Amino acid sequence: MHYSFCKPNILHVVFLSLLLVVIVMTASPAMAEDFHIYAGEVAPLNYQDASGQAKGFIVDLLQEIMLRVGKTVDPDNVHFYPWARCMKEVASGSGGILLSAVRSPEREGLFRWIGPVASVRFGLIGRRDRHLPLLGDDLSGYRIGVIRDSAPVQILINKYGLDESTLLALTETEQQFLMLELGRVDMIAQSDVSSGFFLDRLGLNPDTFEMVKVLAHPDLYLAFSPDTDDEFIRAAQKTLEDIQAPRPDGSSLYEDMEKVHRVHSAILIREP
Repeated sequence: MHYSFCKPNILHVVFLSLLLVVIVMTASPAMAEDFHIYAGEVAPLNYQDASGQAKGFIVDLLQEIMLRVGKTVDPDNVHFYPWARCMKEVASGSGGILLSAVRSPEREGLFRWIGPVASVRFGLIGRRDRHLPLLGDDLSGYRIGVIRDSAPVQILINKYGLDESTLLALTETEQQFLMLELGRVDMIAQSDVSSGFFLDRLGLNPDTFEMVKVLAHPDLYLAFSPDTDDEFIRAAQKTLEDIQAPRPDGSSLYEDMEKVHRVHSAILIREP
């Protein structure tokens, strides 16, 4: 009686063990194909809504690209971290995607690139009541708040000769605008497309600010971990180009998607 009771349990255990092995073996490749997506908040391109859900034009565009190449992207798998951490996670990890990254010589070998997916205008934003003069190439003597390891930092160092130690490195755009509002910095380095979004989020009047100097007008890319498969990169790039290709009437799916999220800059841009 004792033996007949144990025997079925042993068989049951063996069956469950084999089943577990099969599940693990079949699940592992799928897990390996999962992408971990990292982003800073660059509204309306990629940002978190009030519920913490990833939203934006680049989020939608990435989903469309992945769908067409037979992959899936879960918006819940988009991690919004400080920019320096996002770059580190994707550059040093496997299966990572960094949204809305500027492709620069300093970053070229750190990632695999797909794009361009969008363009922005980077500039220095100040308070209008400061009546800052028309700025030339000499930006020394100003307190400038920047996002740590962001593209504007590279521009200010390489093009305008500023020492990184003279820049106030911050982690979030909200910090930049609050520091500017409180007079803790003279200017902040930010993009035109994001400024209106964050001013609205902070309840600040956009008429109080202006972009006093345009620094650059770069293209943005999707940056993938350096070990990403060559064939996948080629397929994804071709898919993006198909999405951007004009229809007979001149429109494109890319333009249709971009219009859903388009926000005109609420910041006055001072041009020379």
